Amino acid sequence: MKQIVICGAGFGGLNCALELNRLMPDASITLIDQTPYHVLHAFLYEIASSDEEVTPMTDMARSVAIPIKQIISGTNITFRQGAVKSVNVADKTVLLDEGQVNFDYLVLALGSDANFYGIPGAAEHSIPLKTLRDALAIRNRLQFLVEAGRLSATRSKLRFVIAGGGFAGVELAAELTGFLDFLSWKNNYPRELLELLVVEGAQQLMPGLGEQVARDTARRLDELGVKVQTKSLITNVTESFLELNTGEKFHYDALFWTAGVKANSVPTTPELPTDRGGRVQTTSYFQAQGQNSIFVIGDQSCFIGTDGRPLPGTALQAIDQGKYVASAVASFNKNKTPEPYHCRDFGYAIPLGGNWGIGITSRSYWKGYAISFILKIQWFRYLRRLIGASQAFKLIWLQTKLYSRND
Repeated sequence: MKQIVICGAGFGGLNCALELNRLMPDASITLIDQTPYHVLHAFLYEIASSDEEVTPMTDMARSVAIPIKQIISGTNITFRQGAVKSVNVADKTVLLDEGQVNFDYLVLALGSDANFYGIPGAAEHSIPLKTLRDALAIRNRLQFLVEAGRLSATRSKLRFVIAGGGFAGVELAAELTGFLDFLSWKNNYPRELLELLVVEGAQQLMPGLGEQVARDTARRLDELGVKVQTKSLITNVTESFLELNTGEKFHYDALFWTAGVKANSVPTTPELPTDRGGRVQTTSYFQAQGQNSIFVIGDQSCFIGTDGRPLPGTALQAIDQGKYVASAVASFNKNKTPEPYHCRDFGYAIPLGGNWGIGITSRSYWKGYAISFILKIQWFRYLRRLIGASQAFKLIWLQTKLYSRND
């Protein structure tokens, strides 16, 4: 019986496991993750902008975290909770914080973490948005600052800075405007004294997606009252001040970091070849270069597409990669060579508050309130595969009920 080990229960790893369960029902499949939940990271900005008094903690957790054991019930997948410490390529073993597992095929899908680019003080004084805990920390920090400001003898301006104007940064900024409106009303704090600023180092917001996307995103944020400062690289962070490459230095009250990600690295013996961002370099089958039995997908993988650039780090891409690697493993197990991976054009959907957003594919571009409906359909289809149509509908309804309060 083939032993297949998958490290990481995110979009790529989980869907790889489910597809392998279908294609190789006689294999032993072990899925490893540090937490017992499959987290829907795309909804974390909703958690960060939801008041605990109107959105109960238990409901928030249920809306973005699905128990893995619920998903794999009835399959031949074994879930093991633990942290991956290292991989011995020669012995084909994965060392965990408690014990180890052997493999014939290994899939690394451990995702990414916030990238602070070595900027002094950035890691110590900012809050990233990568986990449920991060989202709650952002929410709690905003609530604390506004409530503390209310009790202060003098009500001064509070400045909240989002570092990074990519997907996560602009989505978080757009959603936080409604939350700040609520906090202003709840604490009787003048709304004009709550400033939200996005700082981006590139020439425009949403770097790499073209001028029209950047222009429409900036216009939407401006309508919501979000300030934007581009061409401004953060060079130093202290407890209360940011320094930019322009020489500017200004005060802030809270800093949220969405300026980039880096691959979660795992020590391997021997070391697997990586790029400057720590991503493992792979073949056209997602095999680690020089290793036929080790596959790497998602943010941990440096797969160069036909355009000469690494594949986009989106949920849809990770899901597709996971399914492909499952089929590739099944083919290699039969001594057959699969077709090389070809990146599909899934396009992009950028939600920008109040059910408004921007949609992009290679053939079309649209903006408006239809984006919210399209996203709900996409997520329903995904969740239906994991937990069935009935439970998927209930989860989408829960999310709609919880988060529409902030629109």
